[in-house]
Amino acid sequence: DGLDVGINYRRQTGFGSIDASTNLNYELNRLQSQSATAALADLLLRDASRYKFRSTLGATIGNFRSQITWNHSHGYDISPVLATTISTGQTHVASYNVIDLFFKYDVKSADLAFTLGINNVFDKAPPVYKAQQIGTPNGYANGNTVGRLVQLGVSKKF
Repeated sequence: DGLDVGINYRRQTGFGSIDASTNLNYELNRLQSQSATAALADLLLRDASRYKFRSTLGATIGNFRSQITWNHSHGYDISPVLATTISTGQTHVASYNVIDLFFKYDVKSADLAFTLGINNVFDKAPPVYKAQQIGTPNGYANGNTVGRLVQLGVSKKF
């Protein structure tokens, strides 16, 4: 359970339109059990980000659409038990911020559209998480490990 907020704005202009949106999520609890009979544990009590948001700014000019999106996962402290029992000494996982770009051109007379999407424009790696349980390899946390992804698209309506 948690709190979710969505805000959207769009304004017509002399050249087309501009728009902006923000979606915020703050998790209060994330209950999980290892089996149907096991006790529930709140995964947010240790080693997880509670707060995330996604903000988009876009513009449409004639048949052309462009937008930029900022994705944020807030950093979090590593539980004192893990920080003291594992020799890495890591006590915090950093925030993770990624910028995505999207472009679209509609050829309305042909019901055809061309798109270009670039996720993680700056190829930013997620924060390193060293203080994992003994026997588990170190890795990344608080973000997607895909890296930069470029997608070209063509769509046709029939």
